[in-house]
Parts: sequence; structure tokens; C-alpha cells
Amino acid sequence: MKLWVFGSLLGIIAALSPGSVFVLLLVAGTCAALRRLAAQEDRAFLIRWFLIGFSVRAVLSLGLDLGSCIVEGYPPMKRAPVEYWNLGIIDKTRNYMRMGDSDYYSERGYCMAQYVNGVSEPAILRRIQDYGHHGYVFVIGWFYYLFGFSPVSVKWVNGWIGALLILPLFLLAKSCFQSTIARWTAGLVALFPTLIFWSTTNLKEPLFFLFLGFLFLLFQAIRVGHGFRRWVAYPLLLLLLFRALLAFGRQEFLVGLAAGLTLVCCLEWCLRKRWYVPLVLMAVGMVHFAPPVISSGLRLAVYRHIGYVGGTGMVYRYLPDRFYPYTTPAPTQVLVQRIPNAIMHYLLEPFPSRAGDWFVALLVPQMILWYFLLPLALIGAVAGLSWNTWNCAFLVAAFVVWTLMGALSNANIGTLIRLRDMVTPIVLLFAAAGLWVVARGKEDFCRRPVKP
Repeated sequence: MKLWVFGSLLGIIAALSPGSVFVLLLVAGTCAALRRLAAQEDRAFLIRWFLIGFSVRAVLSLGLDLGSCIVEGYPPMKRAPVEYWNLGIIDKTRNYMRMGDSDYYSERGYCMAQYVNGVSEPAILRRIQDYGHHGYVFVIGWFYYLFGFSPVSVKWVNGWIGALLILPLFLLAKSCFQSTIARWTAGLVALFPTLIFWSTTNLKEPLFFLFLGFLFLLFQAIRVGHGFRRWVAYPLLLLLLFRALLAFGRQEFLVGLAAGLTLVCCLEWCLRKRWYVPLVLMAVGMVHFAPPVISSGLRLAVYRHIGYVGGTGMVYRYLPDRFYPYTTPAPTQVLVQRIPNAIMHYLLEPFPSRAGDWFVALLVPQMILWYFLLPLALIGAVAGLSWNTWNCAFLVAAFVVWTLMGALSNANIGTLIRLRDMVTPIVLLFAAAGLWVVARGKEDFCRRPVKP
């Protein structure tokens, strides 16, 4: 009887929204995979928090879609076939939340699906060649190709991806510290507000963050692995994943990440092998080649910062007022001196004083949590570097590189929040470790078995 009722409900949902059934099957398949592949003591925890993470994202996404119907006065829909400059669809489900890019990527994915189906009207060709060339648009296009225009259920794919982020972060925290810290990290990642919010849109961030999590996990596996996996399988997977990440933009951040990880890897290798001559040569090379590269990078970052300041929306400034607009380039010495100010804005904006704007007002609870997590993350990072140096050094390097690059090149508050969430998983991981240190001290910081 129960099976009959379940089958009937599934059939009704499939008739109304086959894309939703597909995503639910993805969720069920993920739970089955975790049950089969995860360590026995972690299976129940990972499945439970994955389901919590996905459920929160799916329900919030539906709520935001309902909100768009109320605000716009109509639901997203397909009204007619594509004809000349008319796409024949309406999708403004996130425009009222100042996330117009989400709706635009939905339309662009629909155009890709239509083009594959043989439609070559001017509206289709224009959108395909328009801005927004990144990998996640192809995911949206593939979904619309299979299930038709499904602007509500397509966001559940991002919800599934966002919920999956707990997996690499859990495994990474467990390899760096121990199971309890890993579980705290997974809980924070599953319920952190902006990580949830990006997963209720058509933006690329959730998949970008997921790939980064697996990239860090592969790097850790290469460090501690042996034999064929360490020297062939894992490096090949790492290169493939890095290449996939390049399709999502932010190439300069990824190049900075690659440089930071390579430097940490070389330092660890040389110090473990006591190869001091290569270390000296590396230091000499950096002293000789690094200053002009750093100076050029600083100036490029400032140009971008000035561009944001002159744009729309809420902005911040970290240079003295005489350098706005950027008619007279600031000396490198001034730029270096203003780095702490830029980092302060990057890590602490938006300040509660900006809460007069409704968008910032919604972020105030998260910012209060963020101000609490940052000191804990600092404690966790220092403790990790002291007690488990090389397992934590590459994460600290990634955080430092991305923070410097994001702080110096940005000025728009909305863009800053999306960029800062690149380092948010690292902060949450170290914050969980810092909470352990505050609560328990050094006791079992890196090894503590947890019962299921």
C-alpha cells in the first residue's frame, strides 16, 4: 500500500515536473553512494547532513520562487515558441533579490538548449554569443535540453551541488585534524547562509566551490599518498579538475592558487629531504623576480578596484582620497601600506552601519556570526600550523593568496560577498578547529575517533 502511494505521488510529480524527479533521484543516488562508499562510522552523519543541506536549499529556493510570483505578479513560464527577437519565456525569479545574473543564465541556458534542438532565431544566436561564458551555463542548458524549460527545478541542481560541498570539506578536515572537527565543519558548511543562498540560484558559485573543495582534497591525497595513485592517478585528476575550474573564470585567482600550492609543496619536500641548496636557490629567485611581478600585480588590482569604485552599488575605498579617480598612479609603497586597510574591508564588510539597505540588513545576522568565526579561525589556523604544520599550510596559503587578491582588486560589496565565499569554507574549517582548541585545548587535536 505504501509503495503504491509512493509510486502514485512520484508519477504525479513526474508529470508536472520531470526535472524535479531527476534531481530527487540524484539525491537518492548520492545517499546510496555515501552509504556504500563512506567509512562506516561516518555514513549516517554524512547522509543526514547532506539531506539537511539539500532540503534547506530546496525549500528556500521554492520560497524565493513563490516570492517572485508575488512581487512580479506572475510565475516563470514559457508563453510561446522562440520567434525572431522574442524568446517566448518569462523568468524573473531572482531579479527582485538583485540577482539578475541568475535569471540571465537561465535564459542563456534555455537558448543553448534551443540551439541544439535546431532553433537559430536571432534572439537565440545573440544570447549564445553574449557575456557569461562559464561552465555552469552548460549545466543549465543540458537540463533544459532534457526536461524543457524548468526554471524552478533547475535551481535544485545547484541545491544538490551546494549540499555536496560538505563531503570534500568533511574529508579535508578529517585528514587535517580529526572526526569531531570534521563534523563541526560539515555542519557549518551545510548551514552557512550565503553558501545556502548561492545554491538557490543559477549562479556558478556552488559548483566552483565544490570543485575547489575536491581540488584541495586531491592535493592532500597527493601529499600523503603512495605509489601509482600519488604519482599518476591523483595528479592527473588534479590537472583535469584545475582545467575544469578554468572554465568558470577567475583565472587570476586560480593561477595564484597554483603558485601558492606549488610553493608550499616545494618547501615541504625540500625541508623533509633536507635539501637546503634548492631552498636557497628558490629564495634568491624570489628576491630577484618577485618584486616586479608583485608591483605589476598591485597596479592591476588597483585599476580594478578603481573601476568598481566608479560603478554602481555600495562600494568601499582603501586608498587615500587623492587617488580617486586614478589619474595619478599611487606609488608601490603607498599600495603596500594600504594592504591592511584593504584586507580589513574584504574580511569585515558590509559593516552594520550599512544596514539601512535591505540587502545588507539581511546579511547582518551572518556578519555577526562571521565576526565570531574569524577569531576562532585564526586560533585554529595557528594551532594547526603549530601541531600539524604541513596538513594546514596549503590551506593557509590558499586563504592568504585569495584574500590579498580579492581585497586589493575589489570595491563592490555585492561582488565582495561572492568572492569572499571562495575562502569561507577554509574559514569554517579552521573555525571548527579553533572552537575545539578553545573548548578542549590540545587534547586529541588531530586524532579522536568518533562513534557513529
